[in-house]
Amino acid sequence: MADILTGFEKMIVSKLVEYHGCQPDEANAIVQKYLPVIRLLDDNHDSARIQAERYFSAYKQGTDPGQWVSKILQYREAFDIANEKLAGTHKSDTTSNLFANI
Repeated sequence: MADILTGFEKMIVSKLVEYHGCQPDEANAIVQKYLPVIRLLDDNHDSARIQAERYFSAYKQGTDPGQWVSKILQYREAFDIANEKLAGTHKSDTTSNLFANI
């Protein structure tokens, strides 16, 4: 069963049809396939046309959405850890954790 698309996600479908020559059913299938990525990124900065290009390219290259999601989460975790270390709040850097493994 297909997820209900937001207005912006419908615009991505429209741009896939308009700029990439997809049939409406194919465009909808591309957006449905990459919906976990689209919603995880929650990209409010790029236009629907740019996002359509991104997901069309991923579709043509055979990019697996599950692997894409995993990679995004890995990068986010690494970024969060790096920021915590810069702020001096990372668990491994606190003295309260110094002897936790002994």
